[in-house]
Amino acid sequence: MEEALALMEKAAGQGHAYAMIQLGGIHRVRKEYEQTVKWFTMGAMAGLPMAKFSLACYLEEGEGVVVPDCPAAADWYKYGLADIARHVIKCTSIPHQVGDMAPHYVASETLATSSCTLIPHRELHVTL
Repeated sequence: MEEALALMEKAAGQGHAYAMIQLGGIHRVRKEYEQTVKWFTMGAMAGLPMAKFSLACYLEEGEGVVVPDCPAAADWYKYGLADIARHVIKCTSIPHQVGDMAPHYVASETLATSSCTLIPHRELHVTL
């Protein structure tokens, strides 16, 4: 396992974003939450929506960080939702004209009850 971890770290160090999120998952299983947050942060900065959501969860709950950071968590949830919305728009080829009832795609983020009670449930509506 340590050899595989070293190879994964080498790949992540060379900019492979999926290696970064895999390392975050490995450290999560090992309950090494500071390392988990480190790798999810790197994956999020590299643009992976799953890393953005994972990082947001850790920031919201305060695991792997000194204190929960609700504003940062909300931002990372928002960035992840924006990525998903762009993907939905890009992958959907539903023809419509101005004035038509365009379909609505809703991506919802449901935030768990935690010490971050100030973050409300919110939805991002994307109209095609």
